[in-house]
Amino acid sequence: MSHVIGLTGGIGSGKSTVTNLLEKQGVKIIDTDIIARNLVQPSSAALTKISDKFGSDILNNDGSLNRAKLRQIIFNNEQKKRQLEEILHPLIQQNVRQQIAENQKTFSIIVVAIPLLVEAIIKGKRPDYLDKIWVVDCSVKLQIARATVRDQNTEAQIKQIIKAQATRAQRLEQADNVIDNSGSISQLEAQIKQLLTQA
Repeated sequence: MSHVIGLTGGIGSGKSTVTNLLEKQGVKIIDTDIIARNLVQPSSAALTKISDKFGSDILNNDGSLNRAKLRQIIFNNEQKKRQLEEILHPLIQQNVRQQIAENQKTFSIIVVAIPLLVEAIIKGKRPDYLDKIWVVDCSVKLQIARATVRDQNTEAQIKQIIKAQATRAQRLEQADNVIDNSGSISQLEAQIKQLLTQA
């Protein structure tokens, strides 16, 4: 049986860097962001439900999802955000469980990357398939610096996103292991190798 680990961290903490390094070490990665993107392909059942709920102007001319428009709708509206989660979350969870089942015999460690894992736990919705939680951590200052470069967002926009996410303290409180991503890639790689020997 595989060991299933939930990987999370705030915006700009370096989750993708960590998953890439884990993959190099032969770990199976299940990325819930990728699953969510695949679920809302043009003409998919999920996208049809979303456009029924939020209106067809959240679609681009080619029938794909206008993510920026949808993000705008849900960002400051808790009810709309919940409506979107009610459509997508059950489908994402179903897909994760399926992938875990398919890969359990092949991989000894499966890492499920869940950006908003701690937010879900705070709401009392910790996924029951997780054995451990790893948190990618760095200072808020570093998060802002990285995310502004990567996403071409303003510092104010990134600060707003950080404010909407769980706090650094809340994430650390849920962590079975913390991956400190405030140093170099080689330091990060050394930590990951160390963690894998203990997992």
